[in-house]
Formats: sequence, C-alpha cells, structure tokens
Amino acid sequence: MNKKLFLICLILFSVFSGMAQKVRFNTTFKNYRVSVGGGLGYSPIMLLSPAPFNYKPWRAAKPSLKLELTPTPKFSINTGIQFEHYKYRIDPVIEFLHLSDGQRDNVTADIVVRTSMLAYTFDIRNYTTYAGYLAPFGRYVMWGFSLNRGYYKMDAFSFSYQDDLNDRVTYTVPASRFATKTDLGIRLGFGKKRYNGKRLKTFFEYQMMIDAKVGDFGSGLDEQSLSSFGGSKRVAYETGMRISQSNSIFQLNLIYGFSF
Repeated sequence: MNKKLFLICLILFSVFSGMAQKVRFNTTFKNYRVSVGGGLGYSPIMLLSPAPFNYKPWRAAKPSLKLELTPTPKFSINTGIQFEHYKYRIDPVIEFLHLSDGQRDNVTADIVVRTSMLAYTFDIRNYTTYAGYLAPFGRYVMWGFSLNRGYYKMDAFSFSYQDDLNDRVTYTVPASRFATKTDLGIRLGFGKKRYNGKRLKTFFEYQMMIDAKVGDFGSGLDEQSLSSFGGSKRVAYETGMRISQSNSIFQLNLIYGFSF
C-alpha cells in the first residue's frame, strides 16, 4: 500500500514539476512578500462513504490558517495549520479468560469516540504560465508534506459477561483520553489565487489537492478479537485516521486573506 502510494505521489510530482518549468513575470505583481489567510477544507468523497465516514460538509469542514512567504514571483513557501474534529462509534471485540477452565469468551462493546486532529502543513508553490498568470491572477502547482497529530477521547462504556460461577457480571470502563504519534502526509495539488479590486491587497484562493497520510490504518479493524481494553484504543485510532484519510485524499480548500 505504501509503495503504491509513493509511486503515485512520485508520478504526480513529476507531472506538476513539468507543468511549472516556464514562468512569466507579470507587471501587475506588486512585489508582495507575505500573505496571510484562513479557510475551510473538505473532500466530496465523504458524501459517498459509508458510516461512520459519511460526514456532511458542515460537520467535517476543516478550518485552516495559512502563511505564504514569497521571496520571488516564481516560488513561494507556505506553512499552516489545519484542524479536524470527528465523532463516531466503534465496536471492538473484548476478549477475556475464564480462570477455572482456561476458556476464552468475547464480548462486543459500543464506544463513542471524539477525536481532534491538528495538521502542520508545509508546501512549495510554483506559479506557472501554462495555467494562467502570476498575481493578481496567480495559478500554481504545489507539493509538500503535513505532520498530523491526533487527540482522542473515549466515553465510558460497559459490558457484561458470565463469570466462573455463571453469574452475570457488568464491568464499566471509565472515560479515557490519549494522543497518538505524528503521522506523515504527502501533499500535491494546484490552485488559483485571485486578488480583489485594483489595489491588490485582499485575495480569494481555491486549491484542489491530495493530502495522503502514510500509515497502516486498518490492520486492527479486521481482527476477530482484541486483547483486553487496549484494543479499543487501537480501533479508535485506526477508525479516526481512516475518516481523516477519506476527508483528505482529495481535498478542496477555499481561502480568503490579505497580502502586504
């Protein structure tokens, strides 16, 4: 999976780099060096996905803040942050051992998970005349990466089982919070930045891009049993990352900001 993803990204990078070989200076470029903006991102793929991935746009829109540094009209360096928040249910299978006969039983628990993800993004833009002009009608190709960190909150949940005396026992697991390691994302795309009015200070921008997170986010979801309660965290993490992947693999961004 990772090898195929890397090959696709390499091909797209080659295509975008080829598109951006020729750059024409435009007399309307006002020598802006810094641009600041904010916007929202969303993937239409979410509308076609099964639950719990089929979030509506107003529930899964991803707000972002952007900073663009433009040392030359040809290239710019972009940094930013993007925020995601999802709520979903998981049904992990909890395995436990009977002490008297050594037999194992499985029970299923219904757990509500709330996850917040913060992505730090880093991109290089190459404005190209193959697709248009430089600012104020700047079209560009872009490539870069993102660093994604997830924060999870799992509500308290209960499950019941029969003990060695055939009595019904109900066990309650308290609510818990945990954070995950940083996951890498590969970003490729293109966009258009258009300034408003003749003074060329505020701008509106759109992007169409791929932000593919690199990782194995499905191995635990297909297992028949997950040992103890640690397995529920594994399922919560993988489910959250797969929802985020669905909302990033083909992403539309709308950004509004100003330059100085």
